[in-house]
This record gives sequence, C-alpha cells and structure tokens, in this order.
Amino acid sequence: EEMCANIAASHRKLEEVARNSRGMTPELEQATREHARVHAECQQKMLQHLYQTAALLDDKQAASFLESTIPHALGSGSADKGSHDHH
Repeated sequence: EEMCANIAASHRKLEEVARNSRGMTPELEQATREHARVHAECQQKMLQHLYQTAALLDDKQAASFLESTIPHALGSGSADKGSHDHH
C-alpha cells in the first residue's frame, strides 16, 4: 500500500512538473528520475515477493507460477503490451 502511494505521488509530481514546463528543465529531469526510481523499487520488491512465494512451492508449481507472474511484474504481460501507463 505504501509503495502504491509512492508511485501515485511520483506520477502526480511528474505530471505536474511536465504540464508546467515548456521544455526539459532540471526540475522535470529530476521528476522523471524520481519516477523511474520509484518504479524500479516497486519492480524489485514485487520480484522479491514472487521468488519468495515460488520458494514455498514444488519445482513444477514454482516454474509455472513464475512463468505466469514475472511478465506482469515486469510490465510485459499480454494485458500490458502496447501500453506504458501502469497506473
């Protein structure tokens, strides 16, 4: 829940700065970096959770679980194809 709040806040900040800019300013550059950092942190935590969950399963179940969940954690699942808007 905290991670979702962080992502939403960074997205709002990025959008606000971008709307108020007329070019790539240092503030906009910083907002894009922060937004990317928050997304990377979220992906890392999600992957860590998926691997911890898979460790509780037998090998066949773990392989199937990871096969179906990793694409979504990385934003490359079939539902995400063609879209970069994750939130």
